[in-house]
This record gives sequence, C-alpha cells and structure tokens, in this order.
Amino acid sequence: MTQQYWNQASGNVAQIYEEQNVPSMFRPLAELTLQHVVVNESDQVIDVACGTGILGRLVAKKLGKGGSMMGVDLNYGMIEVAKQHTPATDASVEWQQGDATELPFPDASFDAAFCQQGLQFFPDKVAALKELRRVTTPGGSMILTVWSAVSPVNAAISDALARYVNDGAAQNALSPYAFRDPEVIKGLMIEAGIQGITMETLVVERLMGQGEDSILRLIAGTPYGVDLGKADEATQRAVAKDVAESLQEFRGDNGLVVPQETHLIRATA
Repeated sequence: MTQQYWNQASGNVAQIYEEQNVPSMFRPLAELTLQHVVVNESDQVIDVACGTGILGRLVAKKLGKGGSMMGVDLNYGMIEVAKQHTPATDASVEWQQGDATELPFPDASFDAAFCQQGLQFFPDKVAALKELRRVTTPGGSMILTVWSAVSPVNAAISDALARYVNDGAAQNALSPYAFRDPEVIKGLMIEAGIQGITMETLVVERLMGQGEDSILRLIAGTPYGVDLGKADEATQRAVAKDVAESLQEFRGDNGLVVPQETHLIRATA
C-alpha cells in the first residue's frame, strides 16, 4: 500500500475509509495521541498525510480564535471528504492537496506539525521529514505516530488474502507495518536535522463489528480492498469468514476489540 496507491484511490474508497476505518481505528488513535500532546488555543497547526482529517478535526476543536488548522494529503479524494466534515470552530480550518516532500508553505509557518500513520508511506522519508521540519517554527513541536507492531487484524486479513486472492494483496495488507524499527525511524529523523526526539509505545483499541459484513466494509476502505472487490462474492465471504475466525480471541459483547501498538514520536524542529 504505497503512497502512490493511496493517491490513485477513488473518492468512493475515501468515503468508505471515513465511514469504516476512521471510527474503528483512526479516531481512537487520534484521541489517544491528543491525550499525550499539548495544543495551545492560538497555535498554527499542520497535519501532513491527514487522510479524511480526523486528527485535524479534533485538533481544531482545541484551538480558539487566532489558531489555525491546515490538513494536507496527496489524495484528492481524501481532501474532498475532509472538507465535508470540517468542524464548527473559532479557528481557521483548511484542507489542501499536497505532497509531503514539497509542502506549499513558507518556512516556519506552523507551531506544531502532526503526521498520523503517514511516514511509512512516503517514498522519500528523509525529504518528507525535512519538509515537516522546515514548515515548523524553530523549537516548535513535531508529533508523529507510526505503527510499532503488526496488527492482528491485518495479519489475519493478509493470511486470508494470500489464501483466496493473491500475494500482492496480502503484502499490501501488511505494508502499513513494514516500517517500524525505532532505531531506523530515529536515524532518519536525525538525518533530517530534527532534535529532541522521544519515543514511547501506546496501545490503541481497534473497534470492529461482530459479523463478516463488518470485516468486508473495513477492507473496502483500503487500497487492498480494491483487489478483494474484484473477486466473486463467494471469495469475499471466504476471506471475511477466515478473518473472523482468526480474531475470535478478541470478541466481546459489542464486537471485536483488538489492541494495536503504535510509536508516539515527539521531537523539536
């Protein structure tokens, strides 16, 4: 699941992502992240690789008059969905399509820069980190999250896709977790001139519905969902059944609750 793949995803995929993946995983992650980060009312904030904007929306609610929130994503469909969900706030909120390695903003434009689960998809990670640092005020905050362990959900999906679809789809299901070595991440940040790097592990609860339909809807909001969507209904149901059976240990009264580990990285521009 490369950045280019996401860039080619349709607006429909972005809408499904917002409806399925945001409430199940990315909103809980954004909420958990903001429990560990201070955002001041007057801050100028950027969220790079913002997706449909959930972290930016939550940040915007913490800002007051004079504060601003700018969300940037390479995928036009994601930006269009983000615009549809702009929150009511006294702060300025904008969404803009843009490349993380060529951000269209002057130096030192933002007091704080976020990147939630985006770094692993950037083809040139050092260039993206340098840009993130460039647009952040000297001494400003940089906050990133990167998965620190393979999700049991994606491991189960990958196994099922390999069995019923193809190896390429199976590999795409694991690609968000391929870049997780803390020393490698820290080394790239140092190479980009970033200072004061701290890392800790957080555990977010990934929430999913009970049935196989819920699993299919979750997969549909991903690039590898395109591959599964090309299969016949019997194959799709077989994948969902396998995934559901693999995740039985996480089943509760209201559905699946699957723990997922992430690095929380804080640094100074």
